[in-house]
Amino acid sequence: MFDRFFGAEAKNSLVRASRVDLEETDKEIVVKADVPGVDPKDVEVTVEDGILTVTPTA
Repeated sequence: MFDRFFGAEAKNSLVRASRVDLEETDKEIVVKADVPGVDPKDVEVTVEDGILTVTPTA
């Protein structure tokens, strides 16, 4: 699942995150990430060129 979602090159990248859980269902891939000290409404999630980015906005 990791290669399909993030691409093979992601294994060689430096990934900075507290805790990230991935869950795949028949209809979607669910990503849950801990972002300590940040309200969920103050988080921007984007996917561009196959890269998932979670950024605090506040």
